[in-house]
Amino acid sequence: MVGCGEEEVTDYPAYIDGSRTYAEQALAEEQKLAYSSAKIENFFVAEDGHKVFRVISKYGYEGEIEMVILLNGSKVEKIAGINIKETPSHGGRCFNDKNLERYYGFDLKEKGKLTGKPTPLDEGDVVYVSGATVTSKAIIDGINAVALFINSQE
Repeated sequence: MVGCGEEEVTDYPAYIDGSRTYAEQALAEEQKLAYSSAKIENFFVAEDGHKVFRVISKYGYEGEIEMVILLNGSKVEKIAGINIKETPSHGGRCFNDKNLERYYGFDLKEKGKLTGKPTPLDEGDVVYVSGATVTSKAIIDGINAVALFINSQE
């Protein structure tokens, strides 16, 4: 993982309070309710400027899914599952490199929110992994919790 910056905090949110730092706002208690299906548990800015979010999505197929989402500016650059209880043959496939790449490059400031879709012909941004729709939606929920926060800033 990338090196840690000077701001490191724990817990989560998405509301503007000029007396708080960006990281304090990202983790404020009020923000835990801002996006009901996922929450930011930890956040820091790396030495190279990347924003690193540890997110827990509440509704995976087998329970909560814990992941790290790395942003370069406001673009999704990397996602890694760090505590996944999903079945390896279905939901676990959502966390292989090929499937995670479908989320990379989305600009959360520009896009605002990602949406999933069952097939390439349907409306939405990202096609769900076949047989793992619930897990795919949980990943999108985690990304959208981060999007909600960064779009509430500045």
